[in-house]
Amino acid sequence: MLKDKIESFARSKLEESAVDGHTMLVVKEAKWLCSFYPKADRQIVEAAAWLHDVGQKADWKGAEKAKKANEDHHLVGKKIAEEFLPSIGFTKGKIARVLHCIEAHRTSKPPEPKTIEAKIVASADKLAHFTGFEFICKLVGRENALAKLELDLKSKFMLPEAAEKAKRIYKKLLEKQNPIEYSYFVDKKDKVLGKIPREEAHQKGLLHRAGVVFVLNSKKEVFLTKRSPEKKIFPGCVDCACSFHVKYGQTYAEAAKAELFEETKIKGKPKYLGKFVMDKNPEHLVVAVFKIFHDGKIVLDKSEATSGKFFSLEEADRIIKTKKTTHWLPEAWKIYKKKQ
Repeated sequence: MLKDKIESFARSKLEESAVDGHTMLVVKEAKWLCSFYPKADRQIVEAAAWLHDVGQKADWKGAEKAKKANEDHHLVGKKIAEEFLPSIGFTKGKIARVLHCIEAHRTSKPPEPKTIEAKIVASADKLAHFTGFEFICKLVGRENALAKLELDLKSKFMLPEAAEKAKRIYKKLLEKQNPIEYSYFVDKKDKVLGKIPREEAHQKGLLHRAGVVFVLNSKKEVFLTKRSPEKKIFPGCVDCACSFHVKYGQTYAEAAKAELFEETKIKGKPKYLGKFVMDKNPEHLVVAVFKIFHDGKIVLDKSEATSGKFFSLEEADRIIKTKKTTHWLPEAWKIYKKKQ
């Protein structure tokens, strides 16, 4: 069959990893796009999809020399296909249409795709960067791969069906890179009203759950920290050993235990003392207060706090009253002193 001959020829010109990681995806996406454009010649589309990259050099590892050598791979591939297609019985008219698809598939260089077949192949090539994202990452690195996808999304040559699919995939990739963290949306009595992305709760000033943990040693001294200057809110301010948001699905106690270990490497089960509402910019929170005793080593997460020290209750009281602190610390401190 013609399809088998074309596939076999493409495989003879490309590395197996390139065929499996990209070319086969282009063929798959091209077939899918054809379902939206019944007037497109499927034989032209599939032939061009298989042959569009046969002008690529063997080295797909992203080396600078290989990159330069492949700048004109669409033109090299056109010549290779022009020599091959007559051997399997393609007419001159069909050959010309396949060659246009190959030559125009890059879109960043002339000519522009003019026929519906060429537009399908060019769109499928870009769409395969999304469906084959991990392969692209292996070639150029994750950061460069994401940048490539961003450029593809801006292309004016992507057919609308391909563009919509690409946007959906890109959104999922970003969510995977930066997973959305959900919080409990609550009222002032801490009644759960729903589930909300934490970022949205911040933007709209909606109440959500948070907490703090005071760490004390056997001398009943309290550990206070200086927040990292990189923090979005209250950079460089005084805070307790651990302050945290409660993720949707967690209890206050589960969040306190997990975040305390993440920020200080302290293992244990903090004791609940009470909670309060802090409903003013930049945070709108129902804050649960915990304490835990610890005489061992404290290892701070430098992205959270740059330094920390134990203070007597009198010293801590003075610092909290006179130094620049997080908004929640003074109120949390009142609850701690009341319950100590």
